[in-house]
Amino acid sequence: MLIALAAIVGVVALHAVFIAPRDLRLTIIDAPVAGLPIPFEGYTIVVIADLHHWGTGTKYLQRVVRMSNDAKPDLIALLGDYGISFEHNQPLSARAYRHAMPSLLSALRELRAPDGCVAVLGNHDHYFDGRQVGDWLQSIGARVLINDHVVLRRGEARLVVAGVGDAYEDHVDESGGAGEQPSGTAILVLSHNPDGVERLDPRAGIGLVLSGHTHGGQVVIPGIGALTTHTRICGRKTASGWVPNEKVPLYVTRGAGAQTPVRFRCPPELLVVRLRSIDQQPA
Repeated sequence: MLIALAAIVGVVALHAVFIAPRDLRLTIIDAPVAGLPIPFEGYTIVVIADLHHWGTGTKYLQRVVRMSNDAKPDLIALLGDYGISFEHNQPLSARAYRHAMPSLLSALRELRAPDGCVAVLGNHDHYFDGRQVGDWLQSIGARVLINDHVVLRRGEARLVVAGVGDAYEDHVDESGGAGEQPSGTAILVLSHNPDGVERLDPRAGIGLVLSGHTHGGQVVIPGIGALTTHTRICGRKTASGWVPNEKVPLYVTRGAGAQTPVRFRCPPELLVVRLRSIDQQPA
């Protein structure tokens, strides 16, 4: 019996380390957004979060890009933490990021969407150098939204896509980076860390926040939930997916990678978000 149990544990451990971290899934959700104009009904965004790329190989990155492009999104959103870094070791973080950036550049510059690519920074990007990561993102054609926004148009209809700084390594603008907008404007905000929601003004009219950072907990135990989320707003049972809160609708993706490559009952994902008018319900 002990031998059988040890064998089962061994198989689970091997799967969690060598298979699960690359078992990339595609998650598709319908997300209601207040004030969404009719021309933006069904507008599709592919969300790529927490790649944590560390090597020179591009095979997995190419799969991420291929799946993203195959989803035929209108817009691609990058939610930060592009490489491996360490909070208290900037020199090592710099070496790791500079080692990974050429392969990241080679792969991600192939992302395709009619409205382009927007991006925010995560805590690991700041552990290296937020300015350098921002410059690198611009070099692949991404619009970096740090407490800033873009206005997408379909004729006279408008959709504001904004982004904020990391909740703990930067500043979170209370308007979500959207600035002053006419009442009833549809506003979507990108925030690497879900805790950024706690600093948003509920009067700003933000219709949806998309976040990453938690990796879904990486290890999710039946009956217990995620062992850790590294946030205040996400609980053990809400480490990913729709996260209840008093501020704004918040959806957290499990992310496509992980700094520590271990996953159990929490596969990596690409998130496809289809925007719906407010009378729709989350899928």
